[in-house]
Amino acid sequence: MAEFHYCWRCKVEVPLLNEDEWEEIGPLLKAGVIEIRNYRLRMNASLIEALERNQDLPVLIRHRELTGVDAVSFNSLWHHRRSDWGPVCPECNRLFRTPRAKLCAACGYQVAQKD
Repeated sequence: MAEFHYCWRCKVEVPLLNEDEWEEIGPLLKAGVIEIRNYRLRMNASLIEALERNQDLPVLIRHRELTGVDAVSFNSLWHHRRSDWGPVCPECNRLFRTPRAKLCAACGYQVAQKD
């Protein structure tokens, strides 16, 4: 099951997908990009309009089934993969922004350097 954590891009708690969930969502997300692109070409629509009119994309439906919540947006799904984030900060309990981060961007906590 997806873990819920604060996303600094979305500015809300979101479900971050584990690798098994991402294996399902990743291909659907790529197919969704193609569907959005085709809709824009067919309808001569803006990206915003295409995203608004395509809320029934298989990726959005599957995301809702896996997590129990609607995605913040279609585009946000690209950065809601748990393995792309770092560990939980021991000070503020937010995630480090990357697996290699040594500084918590939320509170400034620094990981001690090993000598």
